Amino acid sequence: MTLDQLENIFQNNFEKFSNAINFISKNQHLKNKVDIIFNAKALINREPAKEKIRLIFIDALSAAGGSNLTRNGVACRNFNQKINQLPDSDQVNLKCFYTCFDQNINNITGLYDYLHSSDEIVNFGKKKSALFIYKLNWLQTNLNPEQKIFNKYNVNISDLIIPVDIVITLLINKLLSIPDNLLLDQYKDFDLINSFFKSKMGANFLLIEDFWFWGYFTTKGRDRERTFEFNDDKFDSSDFIKPTEQNRQYFYDFLDILNG
Repeated sequence: MTLDQLENIFQNNFEKFSNAINFISKNQHLKNKVDIIFNAKALINREPAKEKIRLIFIDALSAAGGSNLTRNGVACRNFNQKINQLPDSDQVNLKCFYTCFDQNINNITGLYDYLHSSDEIVNFGKKKSALFIYKLNWLQTNLNPEQKIFNKYNVNISDLIIPVDIVITLLINKLLSIPDNLLLDQYKDFDLINSFFKSKMGANFLLIEDFWFWGYFTTKGRDRERTFEFNDDKFDSSDFIKPTEQNRQYFYDFLDILNG
């Protein structure tokens, strides 16, 4: 998929895509509750800031498809060795956090580039690195002042990265009616998806991250072989959304847009 091809497809399917984004934005309270649940360990943790960072790293490392215990162990040992340079304080300096990894890192983009290309912190590619940074930012902006990880935080929202996964790409492909020979791929089109939707959506580009949540309950099957329908099994067994009729209806409403 080239940028020009994606631009043309996007313009031809703009209304449907916009309807989905507007729906997700209007109902973001559901995703916000999920973020609280997923980040609960760090939210309630009263230990030094670097322990919150460690917990967030492990959560990102263990994201779907990443539960190789041996490789995770190597990554965690190397990551822990680096952040253990930080003081045992309630809050740490963001610049000091960056330089734990490399003295030349001075912004969140540099940290992201280091993490996903590191030979030491293995099994931590672009998606997981982006997810780690997304979670750090979410905690920094949602914790009470006395709980925040960093005492000075100067990260621009535009420097964050969408942690693109297969569900996100499936939904984009569906909403934009992308033909089979041009389907977006979560690996080879990771950078394209990020740059394109940043340019189109401005400060709202991270709403694309919410697609995984909506897609989780509105797809059935594995990998790319999925149908777009309400997934009762996931909904009734989920520990991050209450299985009420009202919540169920949200996903049927989203499916109406998706299949429209």
